[in-house]
Amino acid sequence: MRIGSGDTPLLLLIEDDPDLRSLFTDLLTAEGYDLVCAGSLEEGFRRVEEQSFALVLADVCLGIVSPDLVRARALCTRIYPVPLALLACLPLPPTEQRAEFAFVLPMPFEIEDCLRLIASSIHS
Repeated sequence: MRIGSGDTPLLLLIEDDPDLRSLFTDLLTAEGYDLVCAGSLEEGFRRVEEQSFALVLADVCLGIVSPDLVRARALCTRIYPVPLALLACLPLPPTEQRAEFAFVLPMPFEIEDCLRLIASSIHS
């Protein structure tokens, strides 16, 4: 597991919506996580090449109308063995919620569910 400052896990958030980036930053730093943010998939790729992370959280839509599982799988392959969690703005078909992802968090979500899934993905 990659540790940020002190003993806290370092997470990468890939989210193109500045309001959601801010929400996740507030939420996760309040819970004691160190967080690096990327506003695009390309920036996320660069961050993964520069640092290692305990978990990557990525918006599966990233500004497009439908979930882009091709790009999500490409990210999953590039960051292996770091777990990838998807933030799903739209429902994914059950067949697409595969074991290759740490978890798929459909929006809207309960904060407690989000934190539980993150903690279990990091500590498993």
